[in-house]
Amino acid sequence: MAGAGAVSVLIHGIGSIVAGGMNDRIGPRKIMTGCGLLMGAGYMLMSRVDTLWEIYLFYGLIVGIGVSGADVVLLSTAARWFHTRRGIITGIIKVGTGLGMVVMPLFITLLLAHFPWRTAFFILGVMILVVYVLLAQLLVRDPALKNQYPDNAKRPEDGAPLREEGFTFFYRTVHGALIRIKLSNNPINVYNITNIYT
Repeated sequence: MAGAGAVSVLIHGIGSIVAGGMNDRIGPRKIMTGCGLLMGAGYMLMSRVDTLWEIYLFYGLIVGIGVSGADVVLLSTAARWFHTRRGIITGIIKVGTGLGMVVMPLFITLLLAHFPWRTAFFILGVMILVVYVLLAQLLVRDPALKNQYPDNAKRPEDGAPLREEGFTFFYRTVHGALIRIKLSNNPINVYNITNIYT
């Protein structure tokens, strides 16, 4: 069953490349809304699994696609809004990943202490879906869409474009497909792999 976790990480990495490219065309709001719907639905469906292939489908594929937009889309969007402090903003965004890895195991442990594992999966799915979709509505691809300039400037710097295309394809590829592919990315992996049938 560990294969489902591996499939999810692989789909996440590949999906990050696609999500990064799509962000240049359709913007982060639609991508993150779709990812939130998929990830939330995947976790809710995990509450109904009875066979191994369902774990691969719901967690490996659906959740994997949902997670793919969580990193590269936010980073490439922030890059359009900040020029002078881009590194700091990127660091702040990445703190969220580490914070999630600290907070989520505690939260999931609390859920499992009070609810059966199927209910815990469903609650987690609903929370992810609602939070992702709501927060996604706040995302705007670049300042030009709000008649603003990067870094909240009064006017653009000499030679600086009003609309920036974001990070390069190289960054999206390396960051989305390689850096984010790492073990223990999701705290619920340990639970669903070891205790799914108990």
